[in-house]
Amino acid sequence: MKKSIVGLAAAVALLSLSTSVHAKTVCYSFLYTPSQMKLTFKPIKKVGAYTPVIGIIADTTEATPVEGSAAVNKDGTISLGIQMHYMTGNNTTEGLLVARGLNANLEGTYLVDGDGDGKPNFPVQATVINCKEFNSYLSLDSAFSAP
Repeated sequence: MKKSIVGLAAAVALLSLSTSVHAKTVCYSFLYTPSQMKLTFKPIKKVGAYTPVIGIIADTTEATPVEGSAAVNKDGTISLGIQMHYMTGNNTTEGLLVARGLNANLEGTYLVDGDGDGKPNFPVQATVINCKEFNSYLSLDSAFSAP
């Protein structure tokens, strides 16, 4: 009896730990561009904490896979670096999105390196939108779901 109570207590403790680190999916609109983005990441709050970030950026015709990571700065804001893999026809281009000073939802100003030369081409403002808007934007209601 004593073993089963200890085992049950351990299982409850592990369950509470696992539910607190579930990934979330957030969708964004980039102001002044025809693109939207959908990212999945684990929430982070502690200074120095980091998490992998995966997702897609989509315009009206195609989706571009992205991956990177985010980390919490000393002031509690988040820095983010994402690599983009453009695949248009037979051409592929690597691009980057980098940002500092983001909030917990990774909202804020991103610098875009769209040609892969390692230098920012322009800034964009990412604001959170409802993910239903993201899916309807591509007219693909469930095609882009998080893993």
